[in-house]
Amino acid sequence: MSRLLFKKAEVYDKNDNKRGTIENITVEGLEVSMTPETVVVENEREFFDAYTGRVVIRTLNTHTSEGTTADFKILEAGAGKIAAVTEHIHEYISVGGEDVKEAYIKLVGKGVDVTLGGNSGVNLTYIQGYQSFENGRLETVLVAQLQDVDSRKVLFSEAGTA
Repeated sequence: MSRLLFKKAEVYDKNDNKRGTIENITVEGLEVSMTPETVVVENEREFFDAYTGRVVIRTLNTHTSEGTTADFKILEAGAGKIAAVTEHIHEYISVGGEDVKEAYIKLVGKGVDVTLGGNSGVNLTYIQGYQSFENGRLETVLVAQLQDVDSRKVLFSEAGTA
């Protein structure tokens, strides 16, 4: 069985501006899924009422590929309270329930790119983050989930740009 390999993940704001690039995604730690929500109607028939897309990314990096200062840390405590002239990725990732800005994630691969949400301010989500030691090493974990009645607005793919 083959796996999709992604070179990096990019976080975008509601205006399609890239706010950060996360590299060194671990192959075994990447999860991309879409689950239909079923509804039973008359005569015991079922149909898909909505779709829930979920992306889990694990990386060995603690900073984005744009820099190594505190402004470019992927996980930063109190991120929603930072007043910066330039917006950075940690303003879009919640590490403890902060009020962060909505965003969407694009996984960039060699043959295919996969996006959770997007579409110029439509179908944005909150990205949650934490550090994990489950695999015997320090990893930064990002989780994003999105639900919509149209499966094409949850997870969609296009030709790879990497």
